[in-house]
Amino acid sequence: MATFRALALLAAHPNQAERAQAEIVENAGKPAPELVFLRACLLESLRLWPTTPLVLRQTTEVTEWENGTMPAETSILMLAPYFHRDDRHLDEADRFNPDLWLEPEAARDWPFIPFSGGTAICPGRRVVLTVTSHMLAKLLHGREFQLNPPTRLLSSKPMPPLLNNYDLEFQVRTQ
Repeated sequence: MATFRALALLAAHPNQAERAQAEIVENAGKPAPELVFLRACLLESLRLWPTTPLVLRQTTEVTEWENGTMPAETSILMLAPYFHRDDRHLDEADRFNPDLWLEPEAARDWPFIPFSGGTAICPGRRVVLTVTSHMLAKLLHGREFQLNPPTRLLSSKPMPPLLNNYDLEFQVRTQ
C-alpha cells in the first residue's frame, strides 16, 4: 500500500520524481544502497495515509485533562491521521513533503504512528523500509509514471484524507 501510494505521489510531483530518479541513478550498481530520498517518500506516504489508521493503547499513569482525570490503565483509541496531519505542528500538514524525513529525528516534534516508537516500535521497520524503497526504485528505474487522471494529487491542493491504493491507475513511459 505504501509503495503504490508513494509511487502515486511521485507521479503527481515531478520535482520529487526527478530527485528520486537521480538517487536511483546515483546508487545503481551499489550492493546495498540506502535510498534515503525514496525512504522519505515512503514515510511521507505513510504520514499522509497510514496503513494502520487506528491504534489501541493503554495509559500507564493517571492523566490530567482540562475537563477531568483519566485513570491509569485506561484503554484509548488513537486516530493516526489526527496526529500526522496536525497543522499545529506541521506547516503544510496536508501536502506531500518528503523533506520532513530528511531532517534529523530530534527536529521532528510530531508523533508518527505507523511504526510506533519506544518499547512498542515495530521490529520490522528497517526491513519494511528497505524492501519498499528498493521496490519503488525498481519500478521507477528508467520509467516515468503519470497518474490517470493526471490532476489527482497535485501539489497545488491539499492531499485528500483517504487514498484507495486499489483505485490508482498509472500511465508508464520508458525514458
